[in-house]
Amino acid sequence: PPGSLRRWMTVTTDAVAGDRGGREAARRVQDLVRELSTQWVPAKALPNQIIHGDLRLGNVGQTSDGRPAYLDFGFAARRPRIHDLAYSLFWMVLRPDGHGRAEDFPWEKLAELMTSYEEGVRSRLSPIEHRVLLPYLAAVPLYLAAISGYVPHPVRHLVELETSLDIADWALSNTFFT
Repeated sequence: PPGSLRRWMTVTTDAVAGDRGGREAARRVQDLVRELSTQWVPAKALPNQIIHGDLRLGNVGQTSDGRPAYLDFGFAARRPRIHDLAYSLFWMVLRPDGHGRAEDFPWEKLAELMTSYEEGVRSRLSPIEHRVLLPYLAAVPLYLAAISGYVPHPVRHLVELETSLDIADWALSNTFFT
């Protein structure tokens, strides 16, 4: 949530204060968190369930008979169920090479992706979940940026997230109702 991101950003801002690029990146993150705050819907207002919490390509394998096998349940928790979809979608936009741009992602396929998700979980997403998909997607790279102050090389970590922050910026500037 934006409140947590703001708290973590105080540590990150202090950690990068001595570097001009780090300061600029931290200011950008703070601006994006402010925008996220205007679009955020709290967890209690959304359907919640136990979710994986870190659903991305690196945490999904395949059994010998072709069924998906989910790995690494360290972030499993009761959260808004839209979190898993938004989290996965962020990593799809970023691409495995880390150079994906929101502008290049085939957003026209979003409805198909959401339908596949609904079929997989055997439940329809609510209108509010559709509305918060992109803000929840934006929260993923903002989280990665906000915790930069807690990693060994905060400036490098934060500055290397530029492409991810571009995705957050795009997500907060666009709306999809599918």
